[in-house]
Amino acid sequence: LMAMLEMARFFPDRRERAMQIARAEADYLLTVMQPADAALAHFPLTYDASRVIPGGRDGWMAKDYDGQSMNVYPAHVGAELVAFYEVTKETKYLDAAKKIADTFIRQQLPCGTWYLKQYLKDAKPVCPNLLIPGDVMQLLLDLNRITGERKYLDAAVGLVRWGRINMERKNGAWINDPNAQWRGITVFSQTSLGKTLVTFGDDL
Repeated sequence: LMAMLEMARFFPDRRERAMQIARAEADYLLTVMQPADAALAHFPLTYDASRVIPGGRDGWMAKDYDGQSMNVYPAHVGAELVAFYEVTKETKYLDAAKKIADTFIRQQLPCGTWYLKQYLKDAKPVCPNLLIPGDVMQLLLDLNRITGERKYLDAAVGLVRWGRINMERKNGAWINDPNAQWRGITVFSQTSLGKTLVTFGDDL
Protein backbone atom coordinates (compact mmCIF):
# COMPACT_ATOMS: atom_id res chain seq x y z
CA LEU A 1 0.00 0.00 0.00
CA MET A 2 2.73 2.48 0.94
CA ALA A 3 4.70 1.53 -2.17
CA MET A 4 1.70 2.37 -4.37
CA LEU A 5 1.19 5.70 -2.61
CA GLU A 6 4.83 6.54 -3.19
CA MET A 7 4.57 5.54 -6.84
CA ALA A 8 1.50 7.76 -7.25
CA ARG A 9 3.42 10.61 -5.64
CA PHE A 10 6.62 10.39 -7.65
CA PHE A 11 5.36 9.09 -11.01
CA PRO A 12 2.36 11.15 -12.16
CA ASP A 13 1.99 9.10 -15.34
CA ARG A 14 1.40 6.01 -13.20
CA ARG A 15 -0.71 7.67 -10.53
CA GLU A 16 -4.10 6.40 -11.67
CA ARG A 17 -3.05 2.76 -11.78
CA ALA A 18 -1.05 3.04 -8.55
CA MET A 19 -4.06 4.48 -6.72
CA GLN A 20 -6.29 1.72 -8.07
CA ILE A 21 -3.94 -0.88 -6.60
CA ALA A 22 -3.61 1.07 -3.34
CA ARG A 23 -7.38 1.26 -2.96
CA ALA A 24 -7.76 -2.47 -3.60
CA GLU A 25 -5.14 -3.17 -0.94
CA ALA A 26 -6.70 -0.78 1.59
CA ASP A 27 -10.17 -2.22 1.03
CA TYR A 28 -8.84 -5.76 1.38
CA LEU A 29 -7.26 -4.87 4.73
CA LEU A 30 -10.63 -3.67 5.98
CA THR A 31 -12.07 -7.14 5.27
CA VAL A 32 -9.54 -9.04 7.40
CA MET A 33 -9.88 -7.00 10.59
CA GLN A 34 -11.14 -8.66 13.76
CA PRO A 35 -14.75 -7.89 14.76
CA ALA A 36 -15.53 -5.14 17.26
CA ASP A 37 -16.24 -7.62 20.09
CA ALA A 38 -13.00 -9.59 19.62
CA ALA A 39 -10.25 -9.56 22.24
CA LEU A 40 -7.99 -7.74 19.77
CA ALA A 41 -10.79 -5.77 18.16
CA HIS A 42 -10.10 -4.49 14.64
CA PHE A 43 -6.57 -5.91 14.45
CA PRO A 44 -6.00 -7.26 10.92
CA LEU A 45 -4.99 -10.88 10.51
CA THR A 46 -1.28 -11.60 10.53
CA TYR A 47 -1.61 -15.26 9.59
CA ASP A 48 -4.52 -16.93 7.81
CA ALA A 49 -4.30 -20.67 7.19
CA SER A 50 -7.48 -20.53 5.07
CA ARG A 51 -5.68 -18.48 2.41
CA VAL A 52 -2.53 -20.55 2.04
CA ILE A 53 -1.47 -20.99 -1.58
CA PRO A 54 -0.74 -24.68 -2.30
CA GLY A 55 3.00 -25.11 -2.61
CA GLY A 56 3.66 -21.61 -1.34
CA ARG A 57 7.00 -21.00 0.32
CA ASP A 58 5.65 -19.71 3.65
CA GLY A 59 2.48 -21.79 3.95
CA TRP A 60 3.79 -23.57 7.03
CA MET A 61 3.97 -20.25 8.87
CA ALA A 62 0.31 -19.40 8.28
CA LYS A 63 -0.68 -22.86 9.49
CA ASP A 64 1.59 -23.01 12.53
CA TYR A 65 0.85 -19.45 13.69
CA ASP A 66 -2.82 -19.24 12.71
CA GLY A 67 -4.78 -17.52 15.48
CA GLN A 68 -1.86 -15.32 16.54
CA SER A 69 -1.26 -11.62 16.01
CA MET A 70 2.28 -10.37 15.38
CA ASN A 71 1.60 -6.88 16.65
CA VAL A 72 4.03 -5.06 14.44
CA TYR A 73 1.65 -5.69 11.53
CA PRO A 74 -1.50 -4.06 12.95
CA ALA A 75 0.70 -1.01 13.59
CA HIS A 76 1.91 -1.03 9.98
CA VAL A 77 -1.62 -1.45 8.67
CA GLY A 78 -2.93 1.37 10.83
CA ALA A 79 -0.20 3.74 9.67
CA GLU A 80 -0.80 2.81 6.03
CA LEU A 81 -4.55 3.39 6.36
CA VAL A 82 -3.80 6.82 7.83
CA ALA A 83 -1.55 7.57 4.86
CA PHE A 84 -4.25 6.45 2.43
CA TYR A 85 -6.81 8.62 4.22
CA GLU A 86 -4.53 11.65 3.93
CA VAL A 87 -4.41 11.19 0.17
CA THR A 88 -8.08 10.33 -0.41
CA LYS A 89 -9.75 12.09 2.56
CA GLU A 90 -12.14 9.14 2.83
CA THR A 91 -12.97 8.81 6.51
CA LYS A 92 -13.57 5.05 6.52
CA TYR A 93 -9.81 4.53 6.35
CA LEU A 94 -9.13 6.97 9.17
CA ASP A 95 -11.88 5.37 11.26
CA ALA A 96 -10.32 1.93 10.76
CA ALA A 97 -6.89 3.22 11.77
CA LYS A 98 -8.36 4.81 14.90
CA LYS A 99 -10.00 1.52 15.86
CA ILE A 100 -6.66 -0.29 15.53
CA ALA A 101 -4.94 2.38 17.63
CA ASP A 102 -7.67 2.27 20.26
CA THR A 103 -7.07 -1.46 20.68
CA PHE A 104 -3.36 -0.78 21.08
CA ILE A 105 -4.19 1.72 23.82
CA ARG A 106 -6.39 -0.81 25.62
CA GLN A 107 -3.69 -3.46 25.35
CA GLN A 108 -0.77 -1.21 26.34
CA LEU A 109 1.19 -2.71 29.23
CA PRO A 110 1.92 -0.67 32.37
CA CYS A 111 5.56 -0.45 31.28
CA GLY A 112 4.53 1.42 28.11
CA THR A 113 4.89 -1.11 25.30
CA TRP A 114 3.02 -4.24 24.15
CA TYR A 115 3.56 -7.95 23.81
CA LEU A 116 5.12 -8.81 20.46
CA LYS A 117 2.61 -11.61 19.81
CA GLN A 118 -0.84 -12.28 21.25
CA TYR A 119 -3.55 -14.87 20.69
CA LEU A 120 -6.55 -13.50 18.82
CA LYS A 121 -9.04 -15.48 20.89
CA ASP A 122 -8.17 -13.98 24.28
CA ALA A 123 -5.29 -11.49 23.79
CA LYS A 124 -3.00 -13.55 26.02
CA PRO A 125 0.70 -13.30 25.13
CA VAL A 126 2.16 -16.00 22.92
CA CYS A 127 5.63 -15.35 24.38
CA PRO A 128 7.21 -12.84 26.78
CA ASN A 129 8.94 -10.85 24.01
CA LEU A 130 7.96 -7.20 23.85
CA LEU A 131 7.23 -5.05 20.82
CA ILE A 132 9.79 -2.69 19.23
CA PRO A 133 8.29 0.77 19.80
CA GLY A 134 8.80 2.63 16.53
CA ASP A 135 5.96 1.14 14.51
CA VAL A 136 3.12 1.83 16.94
CA MET A 137 4.56 5.22 17.80
CA GLN A 138 4.15 6.48 14.24
CA LEU A 139 0.49 5.39 14.14
CA LEU A 140 -0.31 7.03 17.48
CA LEU A 141 1.38 10.31 16.68
CA ASP A 142 -0.10 10.55 13.21
CA LEU A 143 -3.55 10.14 14.75
CA ASN A 144 -2.82 12.75 17.41
CA ARG A 145 -1.75 15.17 14.68
CA ILE A 146 -4.87 14.55 12.59
CA THR A 147 -7.52 14.24 15.30
CA GLY A 148 -6.04 16.26 18.14
CA GLU A 149 -7.08 13.52 20.57
CA ARG A 150 -4.74 13.53 23.55
CA LYS A 151 -5.02 9.78 24.24
CA TYR A 152 -2.84 8.99 21.24
CA LEU A 153 -0.07 11.33 22.38
CA ASP A 154 -0.22 10.01 25.95
CA ALA A 155 0.19 6.43 24.75
CA ALA A 156 3.13 7.44 22.57
CA VAL A 157 4.84 9.25 25.44
CA GLY A 158 4.64 6.13 27.58
CA LEU A 159 6.13 4.14 24.73
CA VAL A 160 9.06 6.53 24.29
CA ARG A 161 9.74 6.40 28.02
CA TRP A 162 9.85 2.59 27.94
CA GLY A 163 12.09 2.58 24.87
CA ARG A 164 14.61 4.99 26.32
CA ILE A 165 14.85 3.02 29.55
CA ASN A 166 15.04 -0.44 28.01
CA MET A 167 16.42 -0.11 24.50
CA GLU A 168 18.57 2.99 24.24
CA ARG A 169 22.29 2.45 24.78
CA LYS A 170 24.84 4.93 26.14
CA ASN A 171 26.23 5.54 22.64
CA GLY A 172 22.77 6.56 21.37
CA ALA A 173 22.05 3.30 19.54
CA TRP A 174 18.89 1.28 20.08
CA ILE A 175 18.81 -2.48 20.40
CA ASN A 176 16.19 -4.78 18.90
CA ASP A 177 14.89 -6.38 22.08
CA PRO A 178 15.72 -5.55 25.71
CA ASN A 179 16.19 -9.24 26.48
CA ALA A 180 18.26 -10.10 23.42
CA GLN A 181 22.02 -10.57 23.25
CA TRP A 182 22.11 -9.29 19.67
CA ARG A 183 23.24 -5.67 19.69
CA GLY A 184 21.36 -4.44 16.65
CA ILE A 185 17.90 -3.46 15.50
CA THR A 186 15.62 -4.48 12.67
CA VAL A 187 16.22 -1.83 10.02
CA PHE A 188 12.60 -0.99 9.20
CA SER A 189 11.84 -0.48 12.87
CA GLN A 190 14.84 1.81 13.23
CA THR A 191 13.73 3.77 10.17
CA SER A 192 10.20 4.13 11.55
CA LEU A 193 11.52 5.18 14.95
CA GLY A 194 13.90 7.74 13.45
CA LYS A 195 11.23 9.22 11.18
CA THR A 196 8.82 9.49 14.08
CA LEU A 197 11.30 11.19 16.39
CA VAL A 198 12.36 13.68 13.69
CA THR A 199 8.74 14.52 12.90
CA PHE A 200 7.27 14.56 16.41
CA GLY A 201 10.28 14.86 18.71
CA ASP A 202 9.20 18.23 20.13
CA ASP A 203 5.93 16.69 21.32
CA LEU A 204 7.64 13.86 23.16
